[in-house]
Amino acid sequence: MKILLFGSRGQLGQALSQALNDLYELHLSHRGDCDLTVTSQIEMLINRVKPDLIINAAAYTNVDAAENNQAETFAINAKAPEIMAKKASMLNIPLIHFSTDYVFDGLKEDLYVETDLTNPQSCYARTKCIGEEAIRLNLKNHLIIRTSWLYGNNTQNFVYKIIHQLLQNKTFSVVNDEWGSPTSTSFIARSILKMIPNLKDDLFGTYHLNNCGNTSRYEFASFIEEELIQLGKIGTLKTSRIIPISFREYQTIVERPSHVILDSTKIKNTFMIEFKLWQDELRHFLKA
Repeated sequence: MKILLFGSRGQLGQALSQALNDLYELHLSHRGDCDLTVTSQIEMLINRVKPDLIINAAAYTNVDAAENNQAETFAINAKAPEIMAKKASMLNIPLIHFSTDYVFDGLKEDLYVETDLTNPQSCYARTKCIGEEAIRLNLKNHLIIRTSWLYGNNTQNFVYKIIHQLLQNKTFSVVNDEWGSPTSTSFIARSILKMIPNLKDDLFGTYHLNNCGNTSRYEFASFIEEELIQLGKIGTLKTSRIIPISFREYQTIVERPSHVILDSTKIKNTFMIEFKLWQDELRHFLKA
């Protein structure tokens, strides 16, 4: 099978590339060789590669910056997936596209299932939601996979930022009233590897995929601190380096959904995905 992977240099794209490279003919695309804001470049690349499957791991993910770069955010998160879906439909091939928990407003106290109504609250979230709908309208054979709080081999994610702060050996603040499910890009890639051979007409659609369990940003950061102490990477202090604060006290341009926990039951039952607790997955990542 020939796979065209968009966003191959992002943290999710890197994990997917490592997982798929030995089993498939993988064609990697990144910002340097295909500008996702230019329709013709996307179309020309797909025409040249003639893939059997398209995977879109590319996205404009800087939530705050998106508010000041709305045209670019729309082009990458909404328009580009539409173009990919239309080309996939013409070639009669499937598309796997990654989306976000931010399509929800975070007001639901229970777990979010795939059929819950979306209510995006930021430019980033709205464009991701529009991208989802564009795929559904233009391509039957698609997988839209919503995930949350991704971390991997990239210095721009929450885990790396917390590690960097901890290594400074100074106190810093983390919000304690934003809840979600930390998810490893390695776990996502392993799951996709298991799903690809089982793609069938009746299995296409929207799915939620994240590691088991949920936590607050503060508890997430505190777990990282405890693990780094256990690994001997930072020293022990009498008190934690991390100070809990409310989101209202945290200076940011865009307010995030406060409580979005995705229910992954559907994808687990459909594709028999093996799940791990977020703590176990993160512990393995920090040891690497």
